[in-house]
Amino acid sequence: MFSRNRWVLCMVIVACVATLVVGAPGRVAKAGAIAEITGTTVTGVDNPHIVFLHAGQTVGATLNCVNATGFDPFLYAFAPDGSLVALDDDGGDQDCDGAWSSYLEFTAPVEGDYTFFAGDYFYRGGQPYSLMVFDGTGAGPGVPSGYVLLTMTCDMAVFDMPGGNPVGNNRVKSGQTFYTNPKTKLDANGESWTQIFVSSRIDPWVPSRCVN
Repeated sequence: MFSRNRWVLCMVIVACVATLVVGAPGRVAKAGAIAEITGTTVTGVDNPHIVFLHAGQTVGATLNCVNATGFDPFLYAFAPDGSLVALDDDGGDQDCDGAWSSYLEFTAPVEGDYTFFAGDYFYRGGQPYSLMVFDGTGAGPGVPSGYVLLTMTCDMAVFDMPGGNPVGNNRVKSGQTFYTNPKTKLDANGESWTQIFVSSRIDPWVPSRCVN
């Protein structure tokens, strides 16, 4: 189980990911076939599930509610080195009683064990869920060349363009790390924006003042 506010510690101590998966709930099937995982959310933390991926393998993952009552699915994935490769809040197509299921996709940059964390956006426990990881989504390339790993310093929404519109209800939180484009852009008001890599479907923008 994993609390998102301990993200920074795990980025420094990569071994903590391996430690946290001991006793993870649900059933995990190895990639190469569909991975079907079931579990129940725990108050205050997110549940880790490991799937082995090959370098260059493109995968998609969905986190669905089982009982669509008071559950806001939140899904993210770490690479073997502890870096975040994708996250999503409301990108799925299942209506979970006012919130939406999560969907993400990415291309694995290296071979190894990838950890998919499943939870409720508001850390509510007792919510049953179904997580599926599958091959061949047709996603684009992995982390763009030249992007650098930086840390977010604000809780904030992500935007479709510099000074543009929020992307659904998706948000990033202070302490999370993302691969970012070192070339910033200014909006019409002169504010600097940074593009972050969160999956291979969309690369949203955040204010550069919140990136360190």
